[in-house]
Amino acid sequence: LLLSCGGDGMIRVWHIAGTGRLMCTLPGAQGKLEQVGSICCNQSHEFFVTGDSSGHLRVWDLREGVDMSSPEACRASFKQHGHWRAAEQAILALDIVSPHGLIIAGCRDHNVTLWTLDGAIVGILGDDMWDIHDLRTWRDPHGETKEEPMEEQDSLYLQAQRAEGEAGMTETGEWSNGHVTSVFESGGDGILSAEDLDTDSMKLASALLAEKRQRQKELSLTKPRGLHSHLRLHDLKSVPTSTNAKELLSKGFGS
Repeated sequence: LLLSCGGDGMIRVWHIAGTGRLMCTLPGAQGKLEQVGSICCNQSHEFFVTGDSSGHLRVWDLREGVDMSSPEACRASFKQHGHWRAAEQAILALDIVSPHGLIIAGCRDHNVTLWTLDGAIVGILGDDMWDIHDLRTWRDPHGETKEEPMEEQDSLYLQAQRAEGEAGMTETGEWSNGHVTSVFESGGDGILSAEDLDTDSMKLASALLAEKRQRQKELSLTKPRGLHSHLRLHDLKSVPTSTNAKELLSKGFGS
């Protein structure tokens, strides 16, 4: 079994024995034009986690196994265990600390956070100090401040597929049928070209992309929330803005 993700915001499940058949697709990214940029699985293959470009984490439960008898059965085997917004910017890297069942998430906002599979945050590296066995030292041990996902929005890819009657998603986020895999099984590559979208859709995509780029530019100018980039992390004194380097050296500042 192979899981893949990419720029169209989807998670694909492949049966790699033999010819390498695509079994089904799952929703991955939250919002239009967002991407799934990171994915990881624990050592026992009971859970896997995905992170998208809008800062969301999804946890999938595979403890009951995966039924590969049909695309519908395969898709039903993937049960979403948790879904929340972990950062304001993209999740760039993920890993699961299997002995403790904790998620390490590296984000574009320069922070590395530690989460449980249920969405409780242990802390931010460089900002918090904790004892992994003492919940009282965690930032939010019960997930009370966990930020709920942004409003569910189908990607342009899914909108075009539904317009053709190939796939749909219910209000609860579950797929209404299994026809989305037929796009790939019939020999198509599943990638939309400019001809597949009407003029209004292309204008919408351009506007959304411009808005996303502007938002990313503004966020890139903000300072990290944690202390990992501050001198205090290394027990160094703050440098007075009115003091030049020669004065610091002559006074032995920071020694």
